[in-house]
Amino acid sequence: MGLKALAASAVQRRSMACRWAWLALAFSGLLSGQAAAGKREEQLMAQRASAELKASLALAPPPASQIKALIQQERFAEFEALSRQYEEKFKTDPRYESPLIALYSALNETDDRLREQLDKWVARRPSYISYGARGIYKKNHGYAVRGSAATRDTPPAQMQRMKQLHDEAIADLLAAIKDNARFAPAYVALISINRGAGDTASAERAVNEAVRWIPETYYVRHAYLRALHPKWGGDFSLMQAYANSLDQAVRLNPRIWSLKAEVPAELGYEAWLSGDHAQAVRYYTEALAFGDRLEFLRNRGKAHMSARQYPAARRDFSRYLEYIEDPEIDRLLKRLAGMP
Repeated sequence: MGLKALAASAVQRRSMACRWAWLALAFSGLLSGQAAAGKREEQLMAQRASAELKASLALAPPPASQIKALIQQERFAEFEALSRQYEEKFKTDPRYESPLIALYSALNETDDRLREQLDKWVARRPSYISYGARGIYKKNHGYAVRGSAATRDTPPAQMQRMKQLHDEAIADLLAAIKDNARFAPAYVALISINRGAGDTASAERAVNEAVRWIPETYYVRHAYLRALHPKWGGDFSLMQAYANSLDQAVRLNPRIWSLKAEVPAELGYEAWLSGDHAQAVRYYTEALAFGDRLEFLRNRGKAHMSARQYPAARRDFSRYLEYIEDPEIDRLLKRLAGMP
């Protein structure tokens, strides 16, 4: 090959190399741009989740004492009207699932006198509301009877009593769901019972049925994620796989995005229990990247306190109080006021 041909070939190779380099640079820039756009979208979803949390909390029902008084004073129709009001609004606004769940969560009383009133309610005005209320009460009472000790340290009589109450609760809750397939509080209670029994298969069936009728539900999905925790017979990989499957559901309810935080938050809690406060802060920070959650803000603030990171603790507690009033957090902020 002559010198001119060699020179031409070299120029061609350099030109080709330049083109490949340019293409590689352009592709790299495209990937970088896509990653940046994806990050911005994730931040936007987290902001929406936080905004929906604040809006949901603003719809809080009356205090628990007033709710229980409706039943104790046999003002059953007033409770029913309140429940139906939230249910009707929930059909078009997912934020109303929050006051609906809170309404029934007030039935955490273990006084047998409340049970007597609930029995009267079911006898006089049988409906998904009265059956659901009694089932949720029995679920809560069952866990209260059992106590919080490990199974090996819990007397068999307490375990048996819990099972009896939970079996009764399941019958009530299924009756409620049969009458109203969109009754989210009943699904949440059912999955809570399944979780305590380590029955992830029944929990999965319950969440699938709930999502069929209530595709926008946040609380039923949250209950299911808790049931997948290793403590209850699941594992973190199952939790993460389920959380990763929720992208489409986020379009129906932005709060669902924050459920992606469950695994890092649980790891943060474990780090906190082990005394590794710095690692707890890192995990909770990862969790909060998916949107604010009150429990996570509170726990990260306490971890910051333990690590003597007082300004950061003040920021977390102040942010927490932007959502709800809490005497405990107020006290912690006052303690932090004089710290550097």
